[in-house]
Amino acid sequence: MQSFWHTISGRYDPENRWVGLDYKTLFLDPVIARITYIHELSHGILGNTTDFGLATQEIYKLLPHMKHLKKEDKNRIMISLRSAQLFVQEGSATLMETLAHRNIIGKQNSINWAYQHLPDDYIKRLEKLLFVMNMGKRYREEFTKKIPNLAMHTGIRRDIVNKDLLRDPDKFLMYLNDENHSPDKRFLKLIETIHSKTYLPTKDVKEISKLSNINLYPDVTKEEVANFLNYIYDLTTHEHHHFIASDINDAPRGKKAVLQASNQTLIANMNLNIAETSIYLWKVDEIVSYSNATEAVLISKLSDDMDYRKQLEKFTNRKHEAGFLVFTRTYDKYLIGLDSNTISKLLHGEFREKTLMVKWGLYDLESLELNYFPKSRKPDVVIYNTVQNLEDKFFNWFKNGKIADYIILGASEDHPFHSLILKVDGVIHFVNTYGNKLVADFVEKNNNSLHKIEPSDLKNEAKHINNLLSMWMGMDWEVDWFETMINKEYLVYRK
Repeated sequence: MQSFWHTISGRYDPENRWVGLDYKTLFLDPVIARITYIHELSHGILGNTTDFGLATQEIYKLLPHMKHLKKEDKNRIMISLRSAQLFVQEGSATLMETLAHRNIIGKQNSINWAYQHLPDDYIKRLEKLLFVMNMGKRYREEFTKKIPNLAMHTGIRRDIVNKDLLRDPDKFLMYLNDENHSPDKRFLKLIETIHSKTYLPTKDVKEISKLSNINLYPDVTKEEVANFLNYIYDLTTHEHHHFIASDINDAPRGKKAVLQASNQTLIANMNLNIAETSIYLWKVDEIVSYSNATEAVLISKLSDDMDYRKQLEKFTNRKHEAGFLVFTRTYDKYLIGLDSNTISKLLHGEFREKTLMVKWGLYDLESLELNYFPKSRKPDVVIYNTVQNLEDKFFNWFKNGKIADYIILGASEDHPFHSLILKVDGVIHFVNTYGNKLVADFVEKNNNSLHKIEPSDLKNEAKHINNLLSMWMGMDWEVDWFETMINKEYLVYRK
């Protein structure tokens, strides 16, 4: 599910299960950052705790690898899965953010703000749920806790196996359109009933379902979840472990569900849109011609089963093992697919002085080169999605008694966005977090292995930090963010 305001300020990725917040559009207003977080967190909770949400996550992840389906059929399934839960997902998330905003600025002001700032389709969904704003606190809490979950409690993982739904896309789409199986159609019945019977959310789910005229399905058992996983993995080319009931963990509930979704929060440039906004180049000479204007390079390894990879390799007569993406200060982005040897040569040649950035899977601590790119060079910046990703990478480093410099930065006073920087052997390791709890826990846990530094201690890395903020967080390329952070009084522009 995605939230579209003037630009994308947040999104939820059902395939990779992360909640995303856009740094640039939210860093100036801590209140809007908080309610956007609530909106996207609501998607994460529904995705991680409901039968339909968990089924969607697995199908989105494995659908690209189902060879029995044509590409257009895969797209139809993905679109239909999203459409079947669009109202319950976006309506509930918009209601939750409006309720959170209400706690800060009052009921009517929060509703007025929504009408002034949200797109028409979001307003139309919210209008169907505004009656919840007039409920008492207990009734509101019971509604948000039970009703969206009940709408998405459809037994889909059991039915997919028993009815063999994913072999025939038409059969699956017909199933999703049925009023007993569509979360949106179930949700509409529920809210139509509760609108006139506002006491109903306080009752048990049997009574709620009966009065709302929706089917109440038994919980999917762990054995049925294992059967579902075996079924969808068997439709792919993946070799897999045969799942049994003991492999299945309990779905998180309550605070655990919130914590799980929160721990997977990604704060970055949600409007990077590489596929839509970068210019694809065909020849190596073309990317080299932009080297003088380049500020930073981002390397990403390409999946072996990436769409069109074989066609591109045949057309260009070279391997496409990785994407080589360059950023200029004039906001242009140029992308080319290259083999690892060519990339290593470019990193030592025309792009040797440019900021080299990678995600954490492409670099191991103490290495003199990138993983999968022999004879390349160390990155200047390693980017992590979450604190857990960073902690996993540094586990053995700390276990062996080694030290890392660290610093914690805040977006602004009272803002929930924080950044953690670790510096090892001249390499910047960077992660953004929502709130400071995860960072504080990380520092406390590894206190003996961390040495606190000041911003001035990063002066040699100032160029790389500026380029990181502009690429990964979408901040303006014209501003010297490092110097601005040092002086704290006015914007400093890059020379």
